[in-house]
This record gives sequence, structure tokens and C-alpha cells, in this order.
Amino acid sequence: TRAALSGEEENFFIGRWGADDIDDHDIERLRGLVEATGARAATEALLEELASEALAALELVPLTGEVRRALGELARLATTRRL
Repeated sequence: TRAALSGEEENFFIGRWGADDIDDHDIERLRGLVEATGARAATEALLEELASEALAALELVPLTGEVRRALGELARLATTRRL
């Protein structure tokens, strides 16, 4: 996100991201900046790619069917967002 920002938006992002005294207005503005810069979409695409690679690699490991299913389900639960 930060790399895509400049000027006042970059200063706001740097100053408010992770701040202890952040309020609802700041959160919404930060969320908007993350969305507008494409950072959220890029992060979700990377997560999907890495999760697919992990699930494919899981198929190559010698595991029992039950263990493989449990690990696959854990991976899906950890990487799937429900909005």
C-alpha cells in the first residue's frame, strides 16, 4: 500500500497504521487506501496462489487419507475469508 501512495495519503498511512489511538474514521480511511491501491486484491491473490501450492504439495507427502484430509481442511480454513 505504502509504495503506491504519495504526499498527504502516504503521510497519513505512515502515521496512522498501527497507531494506538486509531479511531473508526481512521480505520475506514486506511481500509479505503488499502483497497484503492490494490493491496488487498494483490494480497488475496497471493494467498490463493500459495494455498493452492501448499495443497498440491500435500498430495505428494506420504500420509494416510484421514491425515491428508484433515491437513487440507486446516489449510482451507486458514486461508479462506468469509465476508
